Amino acid sequence: MLLLPHKITAPAKINLGLAVGKKLPNNYHEVKTVYTQVTLFDELEFDLGQKKTILSTNHGTLPTDNKNIVLQAVEKLHNHYFLKFHTAPQPLKIFLNKNIPVGSGLGGGSSDAAQTLLALNKIWNLELSHSELLEIAKTLGADVPYQLEGGVKIETQGTKAGILTQLPALPPLFILLCFPNVEMSSAVAFAELDNYRQNQLISNNDLSALINSINSKSPKMIGQLLHNDFETVVFYLHPELAYIKETMLANNAIGSTVSGTGSTIYGIFALLQDAQKAHSRLVEKYPQTFITKQYDQKKTN
Repeated sequence: MLLLPHKITAPAKINLGLAVGKKLPNNYHEVKTVYTQVTLFDELEFDLGQKKTILSTNHGTLPTDNKNIVLQAVEKLHNHYFLKFHTAPQPLKIFLNKNIPVGSGLGGGSSDAAQTLLALNKIWNLELSHSELLEIAKTLGADVPYQLEGGVKIETQGTKAGILTQLPALPPLFILLCFPNVEMSSAVAFAELDNYRQNQLISNNDLSALINSINSKSPKMIGQLLHNDFETVVFYLHPELAYIKETMLANNAIGSTVSGTGSTIYGIFALLQDAQKAHSRLVEKYPQTFITKQYDQKKTN
């Protein structure tokens, strides 16, 4: 059981590979992706509340009611607490300090939810197993199970939802994130991808070459094989954003693509000075540009 107040961090993620398969009868898509977490963090603080659990945040446009995924995670574990102890848990005050841009494709909301599940399991002494928490995470959002686990993982979503497979840690690399302050709706991105595919053939990348490069720990090959089917859509909807990728590659990024459904564009660099040079080229126009590294929450929890 954790003593309050209690602070935790919630890391961002990027998609090293993201391949969108066929559309399913439920209107979702088959998706195969390769994730890693990076060292850009939201922060959550939990403290004793009064009549009911409340959420506040430093971000002016984020909802603080049950539309926020943090409170949705709270509600899931509130129900488990009632079933176990036949009473309501101690209300909490939760403060969310948002550093991960909203609508950026960096999984900030999913990470906030995952870390809330982990924290409340200890704060409320629920003793839920990791597999039980994973099942709850699946009900909150597609990326929440991964953000609960961390590491470098392959995941298949859709007909085989929730299958996470461990890959080796990446070799030492610097990862430059650039959010151009363009929020991308996942629903819009998928719809645009479907429209695009009706008119033009998109190659079917099963990410196997990328996965092999990660297993072989080859920075050059990893960079060359980064892949995201949504890159075409993001640059079609916002052609000016191709400049970010071009700037990263011009400053010795060994690879660059979009994270998630966008609009964050990231580049991976072998040398810190190259990442710093690209950062200096981009940060004036795009202030939410960050130099990060791979993060492994299993080593810090």
